[in-house]
Amino acid sequence: MAHACPDYSFTRMGLYGEVTRRAVLVAWRFSGTLAGTDHRVEFHGDDRLELGEDGLIHAYRCLYDYRFVLSRLSRADGEK
Repeated sequence: MAHACPDYSFTRMGLYGEVTRRAVLVAWRFSGTLAGTDHRVEFHGDDRLELGEDGLIHAYRCLYDYRFVLSRLSRADGEK
């Protein structure tokens, strides 16, 4: 994404702990301008980290709406 959106930024929107299991959820938002255009792209998602008894990360998942992101990028291609 650094090549596609040189001015990109990730903003943490929230940090949550799960009580029923050892896990952390980090909600975030991505924004940036597509290189060579003035088209802004923004989307959000979350990272889920599951911790083991040893305190280390045992599983990691990054969740976001892939189709939405592709549609935003495709729309920008059509605007050139």
